[in-house]
Amino acid sequence: MAKKVTKKELESIKEANTELQKVVLLIGNIELEKQNLINKSRVEQQKLDKLKLELQEKYGDVIIDINTGEIKKEDG
Repeated sequence: MAKKVTKKELESIKEANTELQKVVLLIGNIELEKQNLINKSRVEQQKLDKLKLELQEKYGDVIIDINTGEIKKEDG
């Protein structure tokens, strides 16, 4: 007959394993969310770059105050 761990030891092992699985799952979810945010930031950066080009074509090389909308000629 094979030896067995005690009930208490088995419960401890199961509990630790369950907690580890929860943590691993949370890490996976966080990584997935991180990738989603990275992708969203790329999309938003592309939108901003496109808008900058459109404004540059319309107004030339200027600086636009994003708080007021004021257009200033770029120094140089």
